[in-house]
Amino acid sequence: MNLSLDKAELRKTILSQRKNLSLTIKQQASERIVQTILESPFYSSAKHIGLYFAFQGEVDLQTLMLRAWHTEKKTYFPVVQENKTLLFFEVSSTTPLKPNRFGIPEPVVTHPSVSLEILDNLFIPLVAFDDERYRLGMGQGYYDRTLAPLYAQDQITQVKTIGIGYAFQHTAALPREPWDIPLDMIITERYIWKG
Repeated sequence: MNLSLDKAELRKTILSQRKNLSLTIKQQASERIVQTILESPFYSSAKHIGLYFAFQGEVDLQTLMLRAWHTEKKTYFPVVQENKTLLFFEVSSTTPLKPNRFGIPEPVVTHPSVSLEILDNLFIPLVAFDDERYRLGMGQGYYDRTLAPLYAQDQITQVKTIGIGYAFQHTAALPREPWDIPLDMIITERYIWKG
């Protein structure tokens, strides 16, 4: 990928590619990624899982959510805040959902949010990732702002941050900001990338 592209151009290019993926390719990739997660030791030992609802062609982890419930793991999903951060709330099979302003399903909040430190695994969607596990998101900075306090307190080591994407979203290096922090790993339909 051309490193001269700035973040906006890169985002636009990759989002266009992702949008054009066939339903079959997306479903097959999702199945492979979920299977990789289910077979991993970090997931097997986890009790509290941070997930997301797929949006605009992101890898869909709904099967993982259902499997987590079946094995009595607790799942937590983000709710967008006015200050462009995310709060995570427990979601079960009986939790009502509603679309947020972007059209992404969110739990209807009826109980307090959880501290991120409770999460064993936090699965994070991405637009692109590089060889050093840095992530390019949708451009609003929600995950960056949400994770920043944990990184500042060195608590992120307790939460395994796992990017989820397609192999074609891998590039050698991304434009980087001083506050960017690498993820622990990225899982695609072809491999687990640990850098």
